[in-house]
Amino acid sequence: MAGMLYGRYTDNKAVRAASTATFPIIINGNGAYASAPAADQDPQYPMTNLLIPDRYTPWSSSVGTAGANIQVHIDLSGGANGPASGLADKQVSSFGVLGLRGLGGSAPPSFVSVGYRTRAQGYLSTSYTSLGTLSTGQLRDSMLQFNQVGARYFELIFTGVSASGIAVGSLWLGVLLDLGVFWSSEGGGQWSAEHNVLWSKTAGGHMAGVLRGDAWGKYSLTFGSINNSTRATLFSNLGIATAGKAVVILDENSIPRQFMVMDGPRFSQRFNGLYDAVLDLEMLG
Repeated sequence: MAGMLYGRYTDNKAVRAASTATFPIIINGNGAYASAPAADQDPQYPMTNLLIPDRYTPWSSSVGTAGANIQVHIDLSGGANGPASGLADKQVSSFGVLGLRGLGGSAPPSFVSVGYRTRAQGYLSTSYTSLGTLSTGQLRDSMLQFNQVGARYFELIFTGVSASGIAVGSLWLGVLLDLGVFWSSEGGGQWSAEHNVLWSKTAGGHMAGVLRGDAWGKYSLTFGSINNSTRATLFSNLGIATAGKAVVILDENSIPRQFMVMDGPRFSQRFNGLYDAVLDLEMLG
């Protein structure tokens, strides 16, 4: 890996980056697709929530009656779905699950198998070419990388799901971008945990804390002695246009985390024509 890998919400083929977009499409329960799998969902949190680029508008499976293996079928392009019909394949080299949670205190599933079909093949409810199996580690965010393919239809199978059910903030299907450099050794990546505790005082004046939601963290990534090309990439891809938007960034161990970009990178110029940059992020819980 040459440098920091990352993906903006606009790079994610599994969500509708614009409110006016008509694809991707959740195939489950859609009568336009022959023999499509049923939609396993809670009516308040339908599978179509996966198309929204916001992990806090989640999809929830049925609660208490979830299947042990839950299929998600997604069409990245739209249009007619017979062989060699409809819109073109999309380029994909990674799959991720963002904001995974087991419901009712249950453990989330550990594995998600990934398969695809092309536009030329058309949609079928079976016979997908495997791209591998994602090991979630039961973490909130996880990702599987593979050789880039052009594909239109994806089958994702969550295995070992508790009957209590699962919730997923969003899916990732796309090609990660490479910044070309990592955050630098001097300054590095600084972070501070922000614990999910609401503090108050008892009548006797003692501190009391109540857990609420998920823990999160503030990150500050320093990039030292970067050239003007890298500075321009940071500014255009993780600058003003992305501020307040979610991005996925892989750390030096290829572990993904979803962050909110704060005010974009800050730059200082050296006398030798190189730049130092600091990127402020908040990790999403």
